Amino acid sequence: MILSMRLFVSVSIPEEIKKYIQALFEKASVPTSIRLIPPESLHLTLKFLGDVDLSKMLDIQQSLKEIARRHPSLSLHLGGAGVFPHISKPQVFWVGVRGDIEKLKALVADLEGAFALQGFMKENRAYEPHLTVARLKNDFLRKGRASFMTVTGQFCTLFASFQSSDFIVKEFHLMESHLGSQGSKYKIIQSFPLAVS
Repeated sequence: MILSMRLFVSVSIPEEIKKYIQALFEKASVPTSIRLIPPESLHLTLKFLGDVDLSKMLDIQQSLKEIARRHPSLSLHLGGAGVFPHISKPQVFWVGVRGDIEKLKALVADLEGAFALQGFMKENRAYEPHLTVARLKNDFLRKGRASFMTVTGQFCTLFASFQSSDFIVKEFHLMESHLGSQGSKYKIIQSFPLAVS
């Protein structure tokens, strides 16, 4: 019997943009040290909740419904690229998010505040919106600093001039994450329409 679910809140990325990112990788010589995120798994995370007891589900859904009503739709686009935690030792490769960033950060701050009141851990770091597009494979972590810098340079060069078209975010989603040997699989639990601008 399932008693908990691994949950997070996210925004979807348009299919044409996900396909464009995939095509960009396919045209380039992607280092074997990088594990690409499948297009169907690309999303913009707003709030990670973690393993949640199912008894909290109704309260979570009600909070998300109320938060969505307080925030207008957003115009965003993707551009620029970088790595976490550092260029000399990359683990996560990301594409930047631009556009209505202040509105996006206000939405995230509302989510953080509301879920902190429900006992969820509040994120200590400032929210920096980004789309994770690849990760460094575990077996490459044993390589030296020079190898790390090479991979970072290849990735940043690939996305140096990347910029997507604008897209309108009209809703966010409560998502379930399933961890597996081939990576995580995601499923939409419920969608929450934002207020009409």
